[in-house]
Order: sequence, then C-alpha cells, then structure tokens
Amino acid sequence: MKKILTEEQAAVRGGMQKRAKAGTYTVVLSLIVLAVLIVINLLVTALPSRFTTLDVTSNKMYSISETSEKAARKVREDVTIYLIRDTSKGTDTQMETFAERYAAMNSHIKLKMIDPITQPNFTAKYTANQLTNYSVIVESAKRFRVIDYGEMAYYTGGLPATADYETLMSYFQYFYSMYQEYPSLYFNGENLITSALDYVTQDDMTVAYSLAGHGET
Repeated sequence: MKKILTEEQAAVRGGMQKRAKAGTYTVVLSLIVLAVLIVINLLVTALPSRFTTLDVTSNKMYSISETSEKAARKVREDVTIYLIRDTSKGTDTQMETFAERYAAMNSHIKLKMIDPITQPNFTAKYTANQLTNYSVIVESAKRFRVIDYGEMAYYTGGLPATADYETLMSYFQYFYSMYQEYPSLYFNGENLITSALDYVTQDDMTVAYSLAGHGET
C-alpha cells in the first residue's frame, strides 16, 4: 500500500534531498580542486629550478647575460660542469640554480653534483689543491678547467668570500675604518664559467712562449 505523505513531510523530504545533492556537489567540486592542485604541484616540482628559483641578489649577480647565453648555445660537443657541493655545509640554492642555467640552455651541457664527502677522491685527478665548496670543474673530451669558488666570489679589494671567519672580520673592520662602509661582495662566476666553456671546446689552442736567458728582467 502506497504511503501518502503530508505536505509537511513532503517538504522535509524535499529539503533533505536538496541538501544531499548540494553535499554531493560540494564533495565532487572539492575533489576536482584537490586533483588540479596536485597536478599543478607535480608540474611545478618537475620544472628546472631556473624557473622556480629567482635571483634575489640586488645586483643580479647569479643571472646570466645574453652574451653568455649565446656562448652556451653554441657548444656542439658534450661538456660536463661538475659542481662541488658539500651537503654537510648546507646548500646554496642560488649557486646551484646558476650552474643549472648553463645546462638548461644546451643539451650538450650536463651538470653533475659532486659531494666530496661521498666522493673524496674525485677532484684529485683534476687538481692537487683542496677545492672549496661550490667550486666548479668544466670538462670536455679535449680538456678541462678548474675554477675554485674563491675565484668566483670575492669582496671589494679581492678578498675571497671563502676566507676564514677571523680574516673576514678583520678585513671588514679595516675596510670600514678606512672608508666608513663595508666591502661589497662580487661574483665573477659567469665570466669564468663561460670562458671555461670556450676553452674546453676549442679545436686549436693558441700557445704563447716566453724566451729567457738573454739578460732580460
């Protein structure tokens, strides 16, 4: 026997059905939004850090000029840029992004991170010197070039940014006492790495000879 609902009961049931539909719609919409956010997050994570990490330095010292971009894109043989990265000393996101920018401009240029803790003998085949953190080795099948981070980053007057704490503090105090301002930090990594790319890919190398033994000073 079919049950006959009163107007009040019908209204209550109709309201419940509407709320159920609205609740279902909200849940579905929330799931769609969550799925979109997950996809966006995965896409952003997959992007190279050159797109997600900005050069926040005041003088854009970790950016690459148009001249260096052209030089990097002209490379026609495989070149590897090794970035010496001691993870026990923290990370320099700007320096890593700077090196990644070269690799992102040309498929022939590869970037490899070398941790001296896990690979203590890696740099020995390139130099007898102890390289500081974030030093760079640029290598092709022809030759290689070693660039210590102390050559790339330095303060006004040429003091390497890698100098020990006591030396830095002494220098800062001396500089301030002389000029009433603190020394500025400069980064010459672009010139050095771009020059290294050119050096390791040249077919013919110019050789300069110095003659001695004729009474010259």
